[in-house]
Amino acid sequence: MYYVYAYVDPRNGVPFYIGKGRGRRDREHLTNSALRKRTPFYNKLRKLLCEGVTPKVAHLADNLVERDAFALETFFILALGRRNDPTNSGPLCNLSNGGEGSAGHIPSEEARRKYAEAARRNRNHTGHKHSEETKQRIREARRKQVIVFTEEARRRMSEARKGHRLSDATRKKLIATRTGQPRDPNAVEKTAAANRGQRRSAVARARMSLGRFLKSPAAREMATVFKIAF
Repeated sequence: MYYVYAYVDPRNGVPFYIGKGRGRRDREHLTNSALRKRTPFYNKLRKLLCEGVTPKVAHLADNLVERDAFALETFFILALGRRNDPTNSGPLCNLSNGGEGSAGHIPSEEARRKYAEAARRNRNHTGHKHSEETKQRIREARRKQVIVFTEEARRRMSEARKGHRLSDATRKKLIATRTGQPRDPNAVEKTAAANRGQRRSAVARARMSLGRFLKSPAAREMATVFKIAF
């Protein structure tokens, strides 16, 4: 299963990178070999680390199928905006709007040879572990982590949600997480009264699907921990 994650500057709580992956993908950016890359994201990482600041890694959504992970990655990037996008400027160092990924990619023999050579050059860094002091600093900082979404960011998020439809597998999981949760009778009646006689478009139904995801226990927990306003 896949997840969507964010790298956050702990000094102001503002995310500067959105990614999608599985396994330890969210931590691979902090390896010595990765930090040699020359992109805005890695330049930002190196600057933070040189200043003694440990970036925070926040999971925005977990247990996703790949298609939904791609969609949510794009959703958050469009909502927050990229530094190199003059039409949708924002704090993110991403070079694109996401959704590409390399899952399922089979590298060529030449690419494999280059990967092997790079691994041999970096073999002295294999197995590197953080000290207990660094681990404790990371734990303490994550407890205080806050992601701030401005009104403009929330507007972009609303626009990005339009037309998105979750897969059947993900919808079933979200329904299962909400089963048995009581709702306020007054709220139920208000919703029913507002919806009577309405015929929703495909776009509206898709927006409702994503809305249900954002109201799921996982999303509520994320909003509570990171103080995100949807």
